[in-house]
This record gives sequence, structure tokens and C-alpha cells, in this order.
Amino acid sequence: MSATLAGLAVAFLRLLGASGFSNDHFFYLSRASQFLTGARPVRDFVDPGFPLQWALSAGVQAIGGQTLLPEAILVAAAYGVSAALTLWMLTRWHLPAWLALWAVFVEVAVLPRTYSYPKVLAYVIAALAILHYARKPSTKGLLSLSFVAVIAFLFRHDHGLYVGAAVCLIVAAPVLGQPRLVARRMMTLVGTVALALAPYLGYVAASGGLTGYFAAGVHFSEREAGRTLVAWPWVGDGPMWSVEGLSALAFYALWITPILALAMAWNARGLDRPSRWTVTALVVMAACVNAGFLRDPLTYRVSDAVVPFALLGAWIASRAWNVGGDGTTSRRLARGTAVVFALVIAAAAAKIGNLPETLKRAELVRLPPRPQARWDTVVTELRDRYAERQMPSDLSFALVPFYRYLDACTPPEARILVTGFAPEVAYYARRGFAGGHPSLYRGYYSSDRDQREIVERLERELVLFVVASPEGVEQFASSFPLVNAFVSAHFVPLSDFAVDGVSVPARVYVHRGFASAQQFEGTAWPCPGAHL
Repeated sequence: MSATLAGLAVAFLRLLGASGFSNDHFFYLSRASQFLTGARPVRDFVDPGFPLQWALSAGVQAIGGQTLLPEAILVAAAYGVSAALTLWMLTRWHLPAWLALWAVFVEVAVLPRTYSYPKVLAYVIAALAILHYARKPSTKGLLSLSFVAVIAFLFRHDHGLYVGAAVCLIVAAPVLGQPRLVARRMMTLVGTVALALAPYLGYVAASGGLTGYFAAGVHFSEREAGRTLVAWPWVGDGPMWSVEGLSALAFYALWITPILALAMAWNARGLDRPSRWTVTALVVMAACVNAGFLRDPLTYRVSDAVVPFALLGAWIASRAWNVGGDGTTSRRLARGTAVVFALVIAAAAAKIGNLPETLKRAELVRLPPRPQARWDTVVTELRDRYAERQMPSDLSFALVPFYRYLDACTPPEARILVTGFAPEVAYYARRGFAGGHPSLYRGYYSSDRDQREIVERLERELVLFVVASPEGVEQFASSFPLVNAFVSAHFVPLSDFAVDGVSVPARVYVHRGFASAQQFEGTAWPCPGAHL
């Protein structure tokens, strides 16, 4: 019951505190919308390896309509379920209730971004399955671990690798002295994962080929890795209690905690084997997510690695809580240290995630609280296609006249090519994106081969408009010369749109063949009567 209540509280907090989705979230949401137009991944658009995340978004949009409200409910529910499972796991691990609640608070207070919910949900589910298997190895438990690895892989392929590393350890390590048993269990694990993934991989092979698919995924991962932190962040810049200073400290805490947990697990007396191996598996998971997720900007990325840290931190504090006998100096000192550790980490998480602002926005800190009024406001805004406070960027809002024009003057099957990082444009335009990508931006899919594939798609599609964000106006020609040549040959400028805070305007181009004697209201934009 307590886990359910915690999950509901977290879900409603995420909903009531909603302040819009970042444009990064539309990297997934735009693909969901593209799928709902009838386009298929791999064959018609590029999926860098996140099929389950955009598929879930497509599912909730198909059920609840193409507004942001279903997506917000999905995100809130995912974080609520993660909180409930965290509390349930740690209480099953016999940790003190206050530490279980502390771990939930840290996961919530650091406020991972909306699109990061798989980085919390998948790893909490994996940790729970690992604990269950460590306590009672069985075929059923092994199948559960396989299922967890498959789900993680489909959320994002690197999640499958990170979860898979921890799963392989918990399956093999406890029986390392029995090689035949290790081989049998690993074969069962690998075989089950392969069997479960066979339909999806078969679809990919039939739609475009596994080699090209995984090459695209590797390219995307390599480009992302180019932004990964290489040097250790310096904590001396600015006040220690600033968000930047705390984020730098959090970076070190995220690495030190698993090392400390591993040392404690293998040097503690009286620790049962299931707990020792559970801790070891969580340490492997922590090392993987730290290496994969911690990159610039650090203030937004430390939350991505919060789950293994919170679970291991709670376990470390629980060991300290039980040091020595009742009333002894060592126990009082250890418990005092555990409490200070928990309070400092909780306060730092709330600062990094700006939890007070979320509580204020949710109308939960005023007297009396007004959650119902806030709920009505959030629902209204999320259902409003053009609610400025829920839009991810000034560019999105600047293009509202263009979106209205598309609704009035273009067929639903028309597509738009977007240049510069602006994956939200196709979503708000209610038109499919062209060339297989929500947007084309510097450094991603810009090889000659990739550009030729983009042009081939453009030649097959009904592409009527090109939307260049300010970044796209400045960098597209140099970053995508082959695609730019196609655009120059087939499109002419339609209009510029001023974007707040940016000196360079966004620019929209129209296909040379899209002409009409009729014009959209108050403009010189062509508007064929068939679409009025």
C-alpha cells in the first residue's frame, strides 16, 4: 500500500509540475507521430535504436489523441511506477523504511527530464529482478531477467547492454565454480533474449537490413559520445552550493558510491550471499550508466544515473545504521554519519532538480494548496496545441502562423524537411518529417552515404516545405552539401520568422511547384482552394 501511495504521489507531482517538454523529447515524440501517419521505422524513417520509447508514445497518442496530455500522463506514470518499485524493492531488501523513502526522494527530487524516464524505469525494474534472482535462482527468475534485458534493449539499445552486463553477472557469478551450470544458465539467458528479439530483428532485416540499422545506431552513439565528459569536472568554479558546484560534486559521488559499496560488500562480515551479489550487480550497472550517461551539460545529466546511486547509497547507509551494538559509541557515530549523508544528498538532489520550483508550480506549497486548480490548468494547456508555456522553444511559438497555414492549405500527406536541431517542428506542424529524420543538424547523419539516402527519400516523398531553424540557416549548407543542393534546386524562400532572443530568423522555403492563384489570409503564401 505504501509503495502504491508513493507512486501515485510522484505521478501527480510530475503532472501538476509539468512545465512543457524540452525539444529533446520531440526526438522521440516526432517519430511516434510519424509512425501514426503510416510511415514505418527503418524503411521510411531512421530509428537510432529507441523503438519502444517512441512506440509507447505512439500508443498513448493513438488512444488519447495527438496532444501533449497523453504523453505527459505516460511520463508521469513511468516515474510513479519507478518510485513504487524502488520503495518495494528496498523494503524487500530489508532496509529501514526511512532509507527506502530517502532513495525514492532522491530519484524524484533530482527531477530527471521527461524523456529520461526509461533511464529510471528500466533500471529500477532490472534491480528488482536482480534482487529476486539473487535470493532465489530459478528458471522463472532467469526468464524474468531475460525479459528485463529485452525491455531495456528495446527502450534504447545501450540500456540493453548496461542492464545485460548486470544480469549476466548475477546469473553467472554465484555459480562460477560450476562451469557446466554457468554455461547452461548463460545459454538459457542468451537464447531467451534472442528468441524474444527475433521478431523485431526480423522486421529490421526485412525493412532495411540489420547492418545498416546497427551502423546508424553506432553512428548516433559515437556522435553522442563525442559530448561525453572526458576530464574530471572542477568543483572550484563558483559557490559550492550552486547547481553547477553540486553537479560537479554529484559526478564524484556517483563514482565513489559504487566503489565504496563494492568494498563494503566484499569485506563485511555476516553479509548474506544474495545481498553481496546484488550489490556487485548494481555496482556493474552503476559503472555502465556513469560511463554512458554522464556528459555535458552535467547539471542535466547527473539525474540520468540516479537509480544505481540511490539504491547503493541506501544500502551503504543501512549498513552504517546497523554498526555495533545498541547504545555504543560506534553505533551512534555510524548512525549520525548515515543521517548526515542522507540529508546532504537529499538537499543536493532537491537543489540540482530545483524541486522547490516544481512544488510551487504544482500549487502544493501555498496555503491552502490548490492541486485541483493546477490540474485544470495543466490539462487545458497540454490539450492546447499552441499553449506558449508548454512549447519547447521560442522557435516553436514563432512558427505558429506557419502551422495554421499548413492546416489550411496543404494535404495531410505533405511532409516538411527541417534543418537545424528542431525535432518539435514536424510534431506541431501535424505533418510528417521528410528525408527520414525529424531534423537535420550538424554532425549527425551527414556523411555522403547518409546524405544520398536522405535525397533518395526526398525524391519519393511529397515534400512541400523546408523549415530552417536559425541554426539551420547558418550551418545547413556546409553540413549537408548534397541535401542543400537538392533544396536549392527545388525550393524557393517563402517567409522569414523572427525568433525571440536570436538575431538570425527562421526561414521557410516552399517547393517551386506549389503554386496557386489563391493566397493564405493576409499573406502572399500560395493556398490551393482544394485544401481551404
